[in-house]
Amino acid sequence: RFNHYLVWPRLLATILTLAILYEIMIDRRERRATMIFLACATATLAALVFLLTGIRASARGRSFSQVLVLISAVIVTQGYAHQIMVIRQTGRSEGVSLRMHQLTFLKDVSTVMLGLAMGLRTGWPLLLTNGLCALTKLGVMWQFRWARLSPEAQKLRDKSEVGPGGSWPQPTSDL
Repeated sequence: RFNHYLVWPRLLATILTLAILYEIMIDRRERRATMIFLACATATLAALVFLLTGIRASARGRSFSQVLVLISAVIVTQGYAHQIMVIRQTGRSEGVSLRMHQLTFLKDVSTVMLGLAMGLRTGWPLLLTNGLCALTKLGVMWQFRWARLSPEAQKLRDKSEVGPGGSWPQPTSDL
């Protein structure tokens, strides 16, 4: 069945991601950035063709997409774990947007709710990926508090105040 709740927000997110990849490609002018943009654009166009023509995925295609869900969950978890690690090592959270994490956390929670409504048998990909995203985002958001209030974080910032170019830029308040 065609699920409007799943398709349209993700299509918009995919188009925004392609726009970001396009800007990276234009900015860097590297072969690798161009190849990544072209691969993602091609995959997006193929997905749209499948959607518009009503081509159904085979059992083998379904298994492939389930493997992609697992890979996606691992990549997302690794990315947020890395953000947590960098904040803990530097005592700084300026390079990460708290507001973005708060908004996407709400998206993850709503998608987990949808997965629960669908049931474990069909909703497990949503539960796994968005559940891991929500948990790791909570960890990142907690690091904002830690970086702002912890004496240990202050010591790390003080220790790194003077670098080769002078001092770190002063933090700006995140909405």
